[in-house]
Amino acid sequence: MSMSLALIVHIFLAILWVGGMAFAHVVLRPSSEFLDLKPRVLLWHGVLGRFLPLVWVAVVGLPLSGYTMIFVGFGGLAAIGPAIWVMQVVGWWMIGLFLYVYFKPYQRLRYMVKEELFPEAGLYMLRIRRIMLTNLILGTLVVLFAAGGRYW
Repeated sequence: MSMSLALIVHIFLAILWVGGMAFAHVVLRPSSEFLDLKPRVLLWHGVLGRFLPLVWVAVVGLPLSGYTMIFVGFGGLAAIGPAIWVMQVVGWWMIGLFLYVYFKPYQRLRYMVKEELFPEAGLYMLRIRRIMLTNLILGTLVVLFAAGGRYW
């Protein structure tokens, strides 16, 4: 993969993940608050069922494209600056939070929806949204570091 293709893939996947979280938290969450619990849970269940597979693509593609740029374009880890180090650390933290969300509260949410236990599902939905907010903040910081890193 060339440096320019790796950069395009990297930016696209970052936009997809961080932008999706921004939409979910800033637009969808407040817009769904007027719904009763059952339709709100079903809405979020459907949204997450479509969004999380896209995040899986980002979770795999971002490190692949990022490390391609580091080793092909920059000459290895010794040649990168502090912005890319910050991006790596925060990015891996975000991936860890996503993996937790996917394998713990999201699986419980799916089970609770399947069993039609909507109050319990609502608790898992809330946990997911809080972690998503944390990842949104981290992702926004990563984007800012990436955008300004060359000027440090």
